[in-house]
Amino acid sequence: MSALQHRLRPVESQPDAFPAARLVVNVVCTSERETSAAIQAAGVLARNLDAVVRIVSFLIVPYPLDLDQPCVSPAFTAARWASLARGLDMEVQCQICYCREIAAAVEETLSPNSLVVVGRRAGWWSRRGTRLVRLLRSQHHKIVVVDVR
Repeated sequence: MSALQHRLRPVESQPDAFPAARLVVNVVCTSERETSAAIQAAGVLARNLDAVVRIVSFLIVPYPLDLDQPCVSPAFTAARWASLARGLDMEVQCQICYCREIAAAVEETLSPNSLVVVGRRAGWWSRRGTRLVRLLRSQHHKIVVVDVR
């Protein structure tokens, strides 16, 4: 399963990728409110660990459409997440992955044992966020969960 990926930078950063020696704090996008809380937590972690923040958005493209012809443009999606990251005042990378299924895209996009910050609604009824956390744990990533009320 391959995913189409777009790399956009909302804040000035180094060319194409982060240096291999630097720790990357990944933020996996969920809803706007949850992702905003996760970005703020990732910013604190990144400052304390001398790391960089990478915002990763997995967007499912239905089968009638081609992966390179999604219904939502990459520029719109990047602008949405970039507006939340502007307050961090640090190096940030946005990566948008158009995919058919999230499990395969997560495995392909995140390095093994990645540090991942996920925002989710607090409470037992938050199934989507809980499923995402389970998926990330099953792939052996280090997860920080930010519960949002």
